[in-house]
Amino acid sequence: MKKPKKYLGFISIEACIVFLIGFLLPLMFMYGWLYYPEHFEFMGLIEWLGVAFVPIITYFCARLIDSESEDEI
Repeated sequence: MKKPKKYLGFISIEACIVFLIGFLLPLMFMYGWLYYPEHFEFMGLIEWLGVAFVPIITYFCARLIDSESEDEI
């Protein structure tokens, strides 16, 4: 099995951490929505779109961090 760092193509540890944080945030929202739905009545379409796009945005941010670290080497 490939290591996640090589599978995702990240070079630096910072990029891996940024991506993992962005991936775990929507999972926490889903957990709260499933087990505590009374607290999530206020969330509309815009908020859910934000939760859905967080992993994509953080992936691009992690790639930018890697491209900057490649330029420094």
